[in-house]
Amino acid sequence: MESLFAESHGTLEQINTLFIQLERHVGHSEEVQIEETIHKKLESINKIFDRLEVYVMKEPPAKRQGSRLKLNQMKYDATHLNASLKNFQRRRYARERENSEREDLLNRRFTTNSNEDTSISMDYSIQHHNRLENANRGLDDMLDQGHNILGNLRDQRETLKRTRTRMMNFLNTLGLSNSVMNLIERRAYQDKFVLYGGMLVTLSIMFLIYMYYI
Repeated sequence: MESLFAESHGTLEQINTLFIQLERHVGHSEEVQIEETIHKKLESINKIFDRLEVYVMKEPPAKRQGSRLKLNQMKYDATHLNASLKNFQRRRYARERENSEREDLLNRRFTTNSNEDTSISMDYSIQHHNRLENANRGLDDMLDQGHNILGNLRDQRETLKRTRTRMMNFLNTLGLSNSVMNLIERRAYQDKFVLYGGMLVTLSIMFLIYMYYI
């Protein structure tokens, strides 16, 4: 059993040395070969561990605990090395995939588009142009409607001003109290804000419609 422990220890040392070589040859042709060698040695040491398990179980209870600790430590080291190998392999696969995608991109960059691709591109351009024309016509209609609405609001404002003036003259003729006059003045002042607010809301809606179509 001691010879198996010694063999396992020697194999672990060899694997550590191979990892040092692997780090030096990252990106080179020797990288894959070193990875395969490490993988084979890990498989070999796992077989030794299986044999050691049998011997440890046959050990006397007084020695079994010490042998078990030694075997578990070696298994832990082997597991750590196996994880390191997989990490190296994942990084290599990622580099190879990136290189392959880069090559595909460079090859596609200088190829001529097929007639079908050109036809699809032209059809899409025509459809896009038609949609823009429809949007422009719709926007012109909205602007005309907004202009008419603003004109109507201005006319209504002038009408309200003339009506207020007539009412003030009429009320002055009747000799109403100052409180009633002040109430009418405040109402006229509030109506002015309502008018301006309506104009502002209308302009905001027109601006949002313009931004949506553009």
